[in-house]
Amino acid sequence: MKTNPEELKNPLEKYTAATRLAACQSDESLEALIEAISLEQENLFNRITRRKVLEALGRRRDSRALPGLFSALTFDDEPSVINAVDSIAQIGSALDIEQRRDLLNALKGSDNQKRSVIQEHRRLGIEKADHEISVLEDDANPLVAGAARAYAAKIHGRIDRLNPLIPQLTDPIAGRRRSAVIDLGDAGESSVLEHLVSSPVSMPLRAKSAFQIVDPEKTGLVPAPYAELITTLLQDNPLDMALQQDWIYESSQSDIEKISSTVTKASSTGAHSL
Repeated sequence: MKTNPEELKNPLEKYTAATRLAACQSDESLEALIEAISLEQENLFNRITRRKVLEALGRRRDSRALPGLFSALTFDDEPSVINAVDSIAQIGSALDIEQRRDLLNALKGSDNQKRSVIQEHRRLGIEKADHEISVLEDDANPLVAGAARAYAAKIHGRIDRLNPLIPQLTDPIAGRRRSAVIDLGDAGESSVLEHLVSSPVSMPLRAKSAFQIVDPEKTGLVPAPYAELITTLLQDNPLDMALQQDWIYESSQSDIEKISSTVTKASSTGAHSL
């Protein structure tokens, strides 16, 4: 992992090495990962290795990695910052004033980075970020606004802030529907469950958020008041989804089968030509 990429026959071995060290337990391997945060970044293989290193340190869940992880919050590489933020949350240690300030400063990055930072404030239960995060509830990007609203509901009990996420569950843009499902699950508010269950996104995504709400401690048990809704969700019947009329294809079954057959043949021909 420490070797100059230009000296390796396969530079991707650096990335593999960082992956393997994530599963180790020795102090030596932890120190090697922490040291690798400072890899020279002009080389692409070093950059992708550093991203994996920052992710690996979260899996190690050792607070000795925190200084290095916090130093990564100032990097100009978005994936590195997001991985560092996620690892800080995975370690889950109580943060001091300076660390909370550094985490909050990471809100100044890209929209994806903002969303990640807000989510980690929620996961860590940090209350003293209300002012900075609340101003993002009306952000033009629903990824940012939704995360901020989930934070307000979960950490400060402002359930009314979730209201704009309900119509977003049936937004014509699939990505917006998915982000709303995730944010409502993060908020952990049971009153939105009926709306979440019928959102036209994949069943596993809806289920993950639904179980965050009904079984946050992961006991494997569904409380009786939610049993019917969870059963409906897991049955995954399209007729139970809040589908918009203009999404429904009006052609006959035979027409759909012909289209499917044509696509399958085209795919097969393309594969053979490759």
